[in-house]
Amino acid sequence: EWLRTQATRSTVVRRSVNRFMPGERLDDALAAARALQASGMSTILTHLGENVRNWLLGLEGREADLSRLTA
Repeated sequence: EWLRTQATRSTVVRRSVNRFMPGERLDDALAAARALQASGMSTILTHLGENVRNWLLGLEGREADLSRLTA
């Protein structure tokens, strides 16, 4: 947790990863995908799920993401 906190506060780290990981929320990813699409670039969104502690939480997250993408 300490490393995550330090990395997310670091301007250098944020600038380095922003192109490939525009944020931690689905809305951040969708905004970045729309901006890239407007400039003629295709995108792929992935949800890694390394912080999911059990299958039920993973399923809930999946359902929430799918409902937002199809809205």
